[in-house]
Amino acid sequence: MDEKKLAKQLRRITIITIIGSLLLSAIGFGIFGYIMKSAHEAEHAQLQAETAEYKERLLRQMDKNLQILTTLSKAYEVSTITDDPRQLGQSLMETNAANDFVSMVYMRKDGTGLMHTTESGEVEAITMDDLHPYAVEVMESALQGKNTISKIFRSQALDEKIFICCSRV
Repeated sequence: MDEKKLAKQLRRITIITIIGSLLLSAIGFGIFGYIMKSAHEAEHAQLQAETAEYKERLLRQMDKNLQILTTLSKAYEVSTITDDPRQLGQSLMETNAANDFVSMVYMRKDGTGLMHTTESGEVEAITMDDLHPYAVEVMESALQGKNTISKIFRSQALDEKIFICCSRV
């Protein structure tokens, strides 16, 4: 009899141990999942905050670039420099050498202009037909008095992805 009683108690202890182990494992997995979810949410919130900060910085930089371009455009407009292509080209070259733009373009309302690219160092005559459709779109908006920024596109002249900032005239 004692054997039966002992076997019954042993089975009960084994079942309780198994149930307790499963319960502790479930609680452990639950806590681990909660911690991982909290860590992911914290990381996501941090990334959103950093993205918002970078976006704000980029927008301020773009505004500054557009102000610079607007000032330069106005200076060209009130001077006689645009009447002499050589003088305009030299000015574009010197101005572009003093900034971080990969190229600068002065486009007239008739669709002709000059472009200086820092990579080539040359000034070349261009027309709207020579430009990527995204560039044409923003230049036409600028010629209508709007500050505009293009979508990112691959420039054939530079063989890299770029976007264009155009200041109103």
